[in-house]
Amino acid sequence: EWVVNLNDLFSETEDPVYIDYVHVSEKGNRIAARRIAEEVMARLCARPQELPSSGVLTRIRAACIR
Repeated sequence: EWVVNLNDLFSETEDPVYIDYVHVSEKGNRIAARRIAEEVMARLCARPQELPSSGVLTRIRAACIR
């Protein structure tokens, strides 16, 4: 359940995002970071009871409201 399939990560991007056969450009890194953050936040917002401390819980709840 914590494995995220990112095969479609660049499917809607028409601009080139690869520097070579495996490394992505700055734009590619931004796209990947945004998607990873969305996935992590969705999971944290869905299960706040599993967070390690009340301080973390407070910060996550604030981010979930946005």
